[in-house]
Amino acid sequence: MPSKLTEIEFKTRAEELQGSDIDLTKMVFVNTRSKVTLGCKVCDKEWEVLAKYVCTKKLECPYCMGVNNSAYTEKPMVLYFIKILDSESEYYLFGISGKSVREKFKSNDLRKIVIQKEIWFGKGNEAHNLELMLRDKYKDVAIRVDGLLETRCSKDFYMVDVYEELVNGG
Repeated sequence: MPSKLTEIEFKTRAEELQGSDIDLTKMVFVNTRSKVTLGCKVCDKEWEVLAKYVCTKKLECPYCMGVNNSAYTEKPMVLYFIKILDSESEYYLFGISGKSVREKFKSNDLRKIVIQKEIWFGKGNEAHNLELMLRDKYKDVAIRVDGLLETRCSKDFYMVDVYEELVNGG
């Protein structure tokens, strides 16, 4: 990356790289060695990061990624269960979000998703704790699949229908 990056070049690269869950509107670019403020559109938290990382790496919210679980405590969150119909297989995914499945996932992804269930929690930490328990319980049947969905979400998919097992007492 050139040492002298214009503000326009910086913002263009950042927008191309960061996607829809990162709020770039609070960024004030000085140079690539200074910090900028980013926001999360999922949990509404803000954090600072060196500007050079914003236009060179895909970033994720440190709060949503579990660095600070207090991001989950105050806001309602949904625990979702979906089935992904791929041309060769069916995969299952569950996760938590501050948005419904239809709001969170991109339209190309929604074409291959069947929403099994969305369970809203008034306190996000309850959804987060249940998600962690489920991930631990089903870790032996999780597989890593890159490129299956365009939307930023877990890359750990399941070959078993976790929701169906829960409904049937699994």
